[in-house]
Amino acid sequence: RVARSNGLLLPRLGARVIFCGPPALLPEIAGELAPGIAVERDFDRALEQSQVVMMLRIQKERLAGVQIDLDEYMNRYQLNAERLLRKAPQAIVMHPGPMIRGLEISSEVADGPQSVIAQQVTHGVAVRMALVQRALLPDAEIPSAPATAPHAAMQKKGAGIGPSSPRSASRKPASKIARKRGKP
Repeated sequence: RVARSNGLLLPRLGARVIFCGPPALLPEIAGELAPGIAVERDFDRALEQSQVVMMLRIQKERLAGVQIDLDEYMNRYQLNAERLLRKAPQAIVMHPGPMIRGLEISSEVADGPQSVIAQQVTHGVAVRMALVQRALLPDAEIPSAPATAPHAAMQKKGAGIGPSSPRSASRKPASKIARKRGKP
């Protein structure tokens, strides 16, 4: 789902998307998902072309009947510190979670200075909460989320609204407002 969603969305925003993985997990037809998508089998070559690297978890539960050597996979496709330093030293590292440390990504990279994984997961939870709230309460007034990110400050009218602003400090998270209204 994550690869497909990003493959459909990111090219519309001007990104060039390179899917990379072994044929058993990534069929060639994936390159036809949308314009602006390429399939690359050589992870090092894909990294050399990347400004952002989004790793995805190997879902072992979906590997029934698929022949894949996990040691070979790790050798060819794991994002580890040495590979990142050699092939994409300036790239931002992402992973939507959950991750299998030591399989698709090393702990050193997941927790390293180029990683934005913790922020990505945090923001992903907030976005999903907002979508669920919108779906369950389509006609209700949806309260503004606290301005905790730079983009949130730009969306608000007026200056001085941000994480350290007195106005933002008084805002309650949407989840607390929903509970006050008697919603779970």
